[in-house]
Amino acid sequence: MAKETILSSRAKVADPRLVAAFLDSRTRRLLLAFVERPLSVAAAARLVGEPIGRVHYHVTSLARKGLLKVVREEKRAGRPVKYYRAAAASFLVPLDLIDRSPGTGLAAELRAGLDDALLRSEEDGIIFFTEGGEPRVSWFGQAGATGAAGEFWQIVGLAEPDVAALGAELRALMLKYEARSSAGGKSYLIHAAFAPRLRR
Repeated sequence: MAKETILSSRAKVADPRLVAAFLDSRTRRLLLAFVERPLSVAAAARLVGEPIGRVHYHVTSLARKGLLKVVREEKRAGRPVKYYRAAAASFLVPLDLIDRSPGTGLAAELRAGLDDALLRSEEDGIIFFTEGGEPRVSWFGQAGATGAAGEFWQIVGLAEPDVAALGAELRALMLKYEARSSAGGKSYLIHAAFAPRLRR
């Protein structure tokens, strides 16, 4: 039986073969689920909402790569139940090993979801208009009133303190709704981002 240990605070990922685990959103979410506490495969499957067979496959792979460790086993009839823990509390992946943003897969999933919602929309079309002299696009009536999906874009000129405040407010808003998340609710993918424009 493996002894439970305190996680090292941060592990640097030096092996390029391990990077894919952090760039794939599902694998990353599964790995990071083991940071807070030891979990069995069944408990991890419930936590991430994935089929147990798929989770077992990925957990075995992550353990083989050294990103998860068996910290204890519980005896039972047949095979013992293994409990796994992440190898560290956080992982640093050097930028020179990353060939795409960690959000690339989620961004594609979000775009597909928005496009699907648009096709299923009962709206007659997409409305292009101005509000306060600024261009706007709407395809869900008033601010996504149907509740199915929504997309909001804004071009603004901000001073550095306002950029910092915006980041803090967006993070607080995301955490607020994450705290209200319930197991019985419909799963939504939410993305908040801002960046300097590269061209005007």
